[in-house]
Amino acid sequence: MAVARYEKFDEKKLNAFGLRIEDYGHETVDLWPENEQSLRVFDAMRTQWRMGFSGPTGFDYSALDEVWKRTKTPEEDRDEIFQDLQVMEAAALDEIHRKDD
Repeated sequence: MAVARYEKFDEKKLNAFGLRIEDYGHETVDLWPENEQSLRVFDAMRTQWRMGFSGPTGFDYSALDEVWKRTKTPEEDRDEIFQDLQVMEAAALDEIHRKDD
């Protein structure tokens, strides 16, 4: 089974702002192909957090229809990818709200 490479930083986008990958580090994550679309949807939702007094509370799912379209997510895969999205969302919220003792 082939493993996809998911690049966190896009060098061309950084260069457009006068930045370099070396400024932020370069993180590559090995990803199983069956998880690639779920990660693309999660990444596309990165600006869709609902905010409360303590910070993010969860995704604004009203943006999901547009995200499905923009990420070309097949309709028959959306239920499974939505479940994946919620798992990643919960993990992200746990990390965001983690209190270091």
